[in-house]
Amino acid sequence: MSGQNGSIRLEFPEFDDSIDRIEYGIEMMLNSVPAILQHHKIDIKSRHEMEIVEEQDCDSFFEVNYDVASAKFDQTIIDAMRAYLFSLNANWPRPYIVLHGSDFWAKTLDCYIEVPLAAMYFGNIQGYTYISHWQISFSGKKISADANELLNKIVAEFEFDRADMITVTFQCLKRKRINYQTIIRKDTIRRIIVDPQVDMNKTRIHFELNCPPLIRQGSVDDDKPSTQKPFYKRTNRYSCIGTKEYGSPHESAISDSPFFTIELQKQESDGNSGDSNDTLYRVLSRLRSRTGVQIEFANFPKVDVPIGKVYPYLRYPTSSKSYAFECFIYNCFPSKMKIIDAQSINENDGRQFAITYLIECLLSRGAIVKDQVLTDEICWGQFLGLITHYYLENDKLCEAALEDLIYLIDGRKRIGSIWKCFHKICQKRLVMQLTNGMSEQEIEEGYQRVRKVIFTPTRVIYTPPEMIMGNRVLRNFDRDGTHVLRVTFRDDNNRKMRANATGELLDICVKKYLEHGIVVANRDFGFLGCSSSQMRDNGAYFMVKNTDNRHKNACKMNSKFKPNIDSVRNQLGNFLQIENIPKLMARLGQCFTQSRLTGVSLGPDNYCLTHDLSGGRSSNGSEYTFSDGVGMMSYEFAQEVSRLMSFGRSVPSCFQFRYRGMKGVLAIDPLLDKERNWQEKHGISLSKNIKCVFRPSQIKFEGKQILGDQVEMVKYSSPVLVALNKPLINILDQVSEMQSLECHRRITSRIEELMDLQTLSFAKQMTDEACFRNKLKEFPRRIDIDYLRTIWGFTLSNEPFFRSLVKASIKFAITKQLFKEQIQIPSELGRSMLGVVDETGILQYGQVFVQYTKNHRNILPPRDSNRKVLGSEIVTGTVLLTKNPGIVPGDVRIFEAVDIPELHHLCDVVVFPQHGPRPHPDEMAGSDLDGDEYSVIWDQKLLLERNEEAFDFAVEKNLQTYEWEDIDDLMRDVYVEYLKKDLVGLIANSHLHNSDQYGLTSRVCMNLAKKSCQAVDFSKSGKPPDELQTTWKTDDATGEMIPPERAERVPDYHVGSDHMPKYVSPRLCGKLFREFQGIDNAMKISEEKSEQYKIEVDESIRVDGFEEYMEDAKKQLASYNGQLKSTMDTYGIQSEGEIMSGCIIEMRNRISDSDQDDMSFYNTNRMIETKMTALVSKFRTIFFQQFGGFQEVCTLLPDAYNESNFFNFRCENPNEEIRKKAVAWYRACYECAKSTREPRKLSFAWIAYDVIAKIKETKVLENVEMNIGGANPMYTYLEHHRARYINDHVDDFEKFRRNLDNLITGKESKKAVFILQRYIYMIPGLDSVMFVLMRWGEALELFEGRSMSIYHFLLMFIMFSTGQLASADGNAEQFFGKLDVEEYRRRKKNGTLEPDIPLTRHQRSDMMFKFFQLMGSRKFRTMRSISFRPLGFSSVFMSGEWMVFHEPALKTYYNIMFNLRFEELPISTDPTTTHETRLRECEPFVIELPEKANMDMLIKKLTEKSKVSQLNLRRQDKNKKTSNSTVRYIVSASGTFESTQQLRKLVTVTSPIKNHWEGQDLAQQMANFCYLKIMKDDL
Repeated sequence: MSGQNGSIRLEFPEFDDSIDRIEYGIEMMLNSVPAILQHHKIDIKSRHEMEIVEEQDCDSFFEVNYDVASAKFDQTIIDAMRAYLFSLNANWPRPYIVLHGSDFWAKTLDCYIEVPLAAMYFGNIQGYTYISHWQISFSGKKISADANELLNKIVAEFEFDRADMITVTFQCLKRKRINYQTIIRKDTIRRIIVDPQVDMNKTRIHFELNCPPLIRQGSVDDDKPSTQKPFYKRTNRYSCIGTKEYGSPHESAISDSPFFTIELQKQESDGNSGDSNDTLYRVLSRLRSRTGVQIEFANFPKVDVPIGKVYPYLRYPTSSKSYAFECFIYNCFPSKMKIIDAQSINENDGRQFAITYLIECLLSRGAIVKDQVLTDEICWGQFLGLITHYYLENDKLCEAALEDLIYLIDGRKRIGSIWKCFHKICQKRLVMQLTNGMSEQEIEEGYQRVRKVIFTPTRVIYTPPEMIMGNRVLRNFDRDGTHVLRVTFRDDNNRKMRANATGELLDICVKKYLEHGIVVANRDFGFLGCSSSQMRDNGAYFMVKNTDNRHKNACKMNSKFKPNIDSVRNQLGNFLQIENIPKLMARLGQCFTQSRLTGVSLGPDNYCLTHDLSGGRSSNGSEYTFSDGVGMMSYEFAQEVSRLMSFGRSVPSCFQFRYRGMKGVLAIDPLLDKERNWQEKHGISLSKNIKCVFRPSQIKFEGKQILGDQVEMVKYSSPVLVALNKPLINILDQVSEMQSLECHRRITSRIEELMDLQTLSFAKQMTDEACFRNKLKEFPRRIDIDYLRTIWGFTLSNEPFFRSLVKASIKFAITKQLFKEQIQIPSELGRSMLGVVDETGILQYGQVFVQYTKNHRNILPPRDSNRKVLGSEIVTGTVLLTKNPGIVPGDVRIFEAVDIPELHHLCDVVVFPQHGPRPHPDEMAGSDLDGDEYSVIWDQKLLLERNEEAFDFAVEKNLQTYEWEDIDDLMRDVYVEYLKKDLVGLIANSHLHNSDQYGLTSRVCMNLAKKSCQAVDFSKSGKPPDELQTTWKTDDATGEMIPPERAERVPDYHVGSDHMPKYVSPRLCGKLFREFQGIDNAMKISEEKSEQYKIEVDESIRVDGFEEYMEDAKKQLASYNGQLKSTMDTYGIQSEGEIMSGCIIEMRNRISDSDQDDMSFYNTNRMIETKMTALVSKFRTIFFQQFGGFQEVCTLLPDAYNESNFFNFRCENPNEEIRKKAVAWYRACYECAKSTREPRKLSFAWIAYDVIAKIKETKVLENVEMNIGGANPMYTYLEHHRARYINDHVDDFEKFRRNLDNLITGKESKKAVFILQRYIYMIPGLDSVMFVLMRWGEALELFEGRSMSIYHFLLMFIMFSTGQLASADGNAEQFFGKLDVEEYRRRKKNGTLEPDIPLTRHQRSDMMFKFFQLMGSRKFRTMRSISFRPLGFSSVFMSGEWMVFHEPALKTYYNIMFNLRFEELPISTDPTTTHETRLRECEPFVIELPEKANMDMLIKKLTEKSKVSQLNLRRQDKNKKTSNSTVRYIVSASGTFESTQQLRKLVTVTSPIKNHWEGQDLAQQMANFCYLKIMKDDL
């Protein structure tokens, strides 16, 4: 049947122990399906076999799929679902019905305003029952028929073009009229379930949400009409509605309910039932399109369990008030008392806290848990009994199982019964003996597990313990992880709290917890402090207020009574002399900086204090400090630290440290060693053995002197690559333009060239085996890539596990490019380095010393006997330096790098002089030397001609008097003030956008630069910057018009919300963004497609008898994959490729939002890397255990320095049993990956990589038939596709190769065709490539109505293949030689003309792929002309005429490279795709047009020119009357990806960099430009 197609999936729960009875029940429920569908004009094409679907650890369900078709699907599909659900017998649980396929839904772009609702609910779906925790309806009240009377009416607005997609408004009466808005954001919707069978007149739509809806409240004045729009403010409850029995809804009725439900009244109709569903059908269609969530149908009986003044759950389930919980504690934690420090301590307190915390963590997930386990004391006792059973069997395993259960709930899997789920997890972990504890290596490196609590305006969410690098407080006062909590303040959508979004709730929420603390697992925690970076991320540390057991069961203490917290602060140091509260918080925060103990203690005899190097004065009169934050250490001390931290023979030149009240960096100074050696040599007694020299600028507070205090390591110098970013590119672009035309041309060309190099490297990494292997070496070293030798048969680019690593890294790089425009500087031309001062005093003002390690992959480069870093190189000449983020022209500076022999001991740091009018670090963004990293670039093409004037970053000191007794109140006030007025990110974005429009040196940008300094210093000064100006201002003195500081419109490279009009930025940032966007768009076109690449077992990895190890291999594989999945679930990581490569695109549970960019060594990525390394290490140890251990059977590699590290050992002579086991591990892994429905995991197979390598080597030596270095899968795929396509179109191909006359359109074309025929005859195999390329262009309609015809296109391909058209990398690659016309004619005349050697299959694929690469490159797009004269054909095309091929080629190129797909030319084995299946809706965006624009004509023009299938424009401010002459419209559109991109281009205008327009004139002109661009007839 022709028409529309789709799939209906029915999911039935596991409702009986007998599979036969379940299948019988399902078949009975399916009996009515064919007749009901047929009645509604839906034909069943096929029914699939019933499948049992088992999601890991969740309830199983049974799945039946029907492929269906209809002439046209419409709203009757809802009637069909209603009829089927009505037909079901109540004896069995009813199924979920999921509609798969876009054909089911209407293609519409409408929004639906004022849709009347019968009711709204907050609740939970549990066990196929809807549990309503609160219902809002006015069914029993009088409702006016007047449309202007809103009292007691519930109305929904579906604004599908906004982020706040659904707004439900109702008005109630409480002394005065109160309006409530309940808002659902698009990105919070997880699931949509329609219940069309509530009764005969109502339908419910259940929305499962990630977070509670947003509630706003507003009062309507008595003297105003009911329809008045009040001023709304955020609230977390409905206070004016309720019942006599239950009162008003409790906050948790909203916050704990995972489902928000709306109930629609059936519309009146003329008898045609389908018509009554019209609005519902269209709303569902839009929901499906905009959210991407499948629409499900189901029918649930409703049970009312309201949460109001009558609380339906146990109120204190984990306190002594719960008998069940007291029994649980008694059974699991019998009292085990001992005396410590004259106090009686229960040794089980820590264990009791740990499990109680996890139980409370589970309960904090809300109704999804509480509805199952907290309904009564008996139910609660039974659940605790299950935990008791497993806890007594294995406590650590039980804790790990509870963590798994929590992550499972957070992932909103199909959990069903929590009891069953927990039981399954425990059983699995018991079998595999899996716990979530840290490895010995992680503990040795200083990592700790810390619990985190998230406070939101409506909820308190506990998270399972997370691993972080320890800090001073955690190490000294929370060794068991039960006395300190990390807390974070977040809005309900997990974004930072902002005053403009949360309003008064921010004050209420943050002050409440900072003042009173929180009781967690029966311990009272209060605010202790926070580091500066933590406060920027809205986080803090809370600590147990009182550890005295005498008060454990006493009445609640006063919130200000916190002896434990006061004691800890006093032990950390003396903070009384600090000048103000913000700075005091920052100094206290030093103790929370993540750091690692070095193992080296410093006593009073091991260090001394010297003076700071100072000079010059700032604008506020204070003296500059050239040595601000930098001290000295002896080489011997640095060597000792390196040894104890297992750095091998590497000794970093510089450490960033914390020691008592000091912070900063220590740089090696050999003079300390020389002095000590001289004293020893001359027999001078040493009263002090000076290892470190500190400076006053490093002393931040008076720390307590404790014997054995160790230096804490925060970071150490090492080779770190550097990349350009948006702010730096912006400065280089504009400053170079200010300096000279030549400078600007040189710098911008070089940046574009670097971008090309980076994007071209992606293809090389995927197609070139050597490049592929080099990329693999950049990832964490767990496999010796060089040992998997090509001569032994390894082609790693053909291996799915290794491909997944490289693909993850490329996608990660492209994402970073798009969002941040990060362009890598080649490792030999730039580095990121810590800054230190020249202690010798030789460097002069304007000079620096730079030495770097050439091999950037070696993060711990060794030193030779002369203490010089091996493989290092000294930079001389002009270098470019900056400190990120730069904001003003003077932040990027040039210096002269000189060679100073006295500084040769310093490597991978930049050394600044101690002389001059002002320290060089201070000239760049006001930085210092206490750990700041500098971008050092010596690429001569990126150098500025001169330095612009440095900005004055001086900030006035804020002296404040305070009493220590008031310190908590004052710290709380500072914290709340910071959360409300932190503008760093907003100012940075505003500066970037304004500088793009008005220039870096414009008045508005200089004002923003000053505010940026104030915002950065706010956390220490306590003085926030003023709010950003939002309107044009006139300078009274000069009459100059100053633009608003919050930009009115944003450049196209701003990646974020689309609620502001965008313009095409003509600056370099805009040009680069559009290049990156082209690549990203090309990848997005096929983002829903997976790689067309099957996992195949390498049959050469085989040893007879491996089967005896298979059972154990499968057991170890399950254990390994379980631990790998646990870490992936913990951090929300999508694929094995991401986690094993470290290239993680999206992650939850980061230490902070900015964690990925954090220069700290101990960010979340590093912790995950450590965990993965420990996992591989553990299983490699297990592998060799039965053979005596890896140290027994493996060889220590040359130059290895750590004999306890398994990476330094390789098994080079494995015996037969080891080989059998390695084969079993490999095959178990790959066979499992081939059959599982879970995301594939392949890393386990390569744990014994060295043994597998020796097996392959043996096969080669035995001359067993095998491929040596198999072909790259991409070329194999292209070869297969081309052959299959030609086979499917063999007649067309034969016509093409025998006769090209159909390409002739005139005299000139006849000559071109003759040239093509010559090449086809002389180069066998070329015809198949040309045929596929021609059909590709025809399929995409690239030749229709174009000046470049098919023969021009094929001639262009000939020019490329003969090396006369440079490839994408600029090199002219020749696949075959250019034909000599005269020689051809002579040989043809005398009968000696013979074809050349045929092209190999690999050559054909290579030339076709590289031709696509060329056409998709910036080089191709920016070529000035293409002349065919070298081929003897007089035809020239000028700039742009070949652009039609660029974007399609780019898309095809990336689709082939990443997904091994060539969808433009489908072959017979490909699934059928239609034009309709390629249609998609783009994200709505905003444009600005003149008020008097002819909208009907404009929409017609846009539709015609862009070729979108649907287009809709709606006023952005629909209720706002404006006197402006411009109007902003929200644009919604659907079409092919290409057409929606064309639409964006049509409505985006280029902003002139220099213009005389100001204020509203500018907006008017930009609107006019946009309108004229759309309306003109030629594109």
